[in-house]
Amino acid sequence: MSVIVPAYNEQKTISGLLEKLYTSLSASKFSFLIIVVDDGSSDCTLEEARTTLQRLTTANNYQVIPSPCNQGKGSAIRRGLQYASSDYVIIQDADLEYEPDDIVTMLETAKAQNLDVLYGSRFLIPSNQHSYRRFYWGGQIVSFFSNFLYRQRLTDEPTCYKLFRTNLLKSLDLNPNRSLDTPCPFLIGKMRLPGILPASVRILLPATPSARPEACCMTQAGNLPKA
Repeated sequence: MSVIVPAYNEQKTISGLLEKLYTSLSASKFSFLIIVVDDGSSDCTLEEARTTLQRLTTANNYQVIPSPCNQGKGSAIRRGLQYASSDYVIIQDADLEYEPDDIVTMLETAKAQNLDVLYGSRFLIPSNQHSYRRFYWGGQIVSFFSNFLYRQRLTDEPTCYKLFRTNLLKSLDLNPNRSLDTPCPFLIGKMRLPGILPASVRILLPATPSARPEACCMTQAGNLPKA
């Protein structure tokens, strides 16, 4: 598992995020590589990331990659993808919006069901609280049109948590001016051509005040064809 963490001016949250991420991944049975790409931050994001990971581990299971200038999140993700060599890759924001424990759940689901692509859906847990109503409805609208255009059944197309087979993501002919992150219905179109059908699993937002529900993976597309 490779986890790409694009970061820009996130010195206040990057350390806490990496601690949670490393703890979650270390507690799993999977080998992993954390790839932090600093996108030309003007604060101490780069130094915080390096210091935190050096404190957490002496193993060769992380990379911290600097960029000379800010080129956007899509560019940062593509730089990180060059270092990804494991079977699966996922993107993790540096702002603590998502729960890193769900990455392990997603990888377990993908391996158990032999999935090529798995989306983490925030909308499959009704108790999840979203920061702004306009973001909630914006996500629903993007998901609706993405499903309509590409005949999918995704409930949360704009989610950050998108898990891919690494060789599949690297094989796609992606526009260098577009981000691999949210929202990206065009990515669904790229995968649709070779017949890849993304599935979904529910994820928990950390801001949810209620207790975490019993782990239960809800996939929507069944087993998918190999890339």
